[in-house]
Amino acid sequence: MDTSAGELGQLVDEMDGVFTVVTDAADEFCIDLDARRVTTLPAGVTSGPEADGRLLTLVTCRVGAPMVMLIDRGVPGVWFTRRLTSPVARIIRVTGRLPWTGQRAGDFSHA
Repeated sequence: MDTSAGELGQLVDEMDGVFTVVTDAADEFCIDLDARRVTTLPAGVTSGPEADGRLLTLVTCRVGAPMVMLIDRGVPGVWFTRRLTSPVARIIRVTGRLPWTGQRAGDFSHA
């Protein structure tokens, strides 16, 4: 699996880099495996991304299956939140720019 640029078939927790994951429901997730952060841009939302929190574990993320991750939303007394998405449609490595500066994944230019 080439993880240097472009679209991937799956992500694993041990990888490095920043990725946009697009689901069948058109939700987009920025998964920053370097900074261990997750940000969500729900489908139809134009007001900007929602910061989900610190990524604890990326349990599974592959095209055609739901993504499962454990995140820390910073809620006192809550150790983690299990996030389950609709099936993943695309996984895109983000290179050379910060994700979500007003563009959705379909607008990104990927080398």
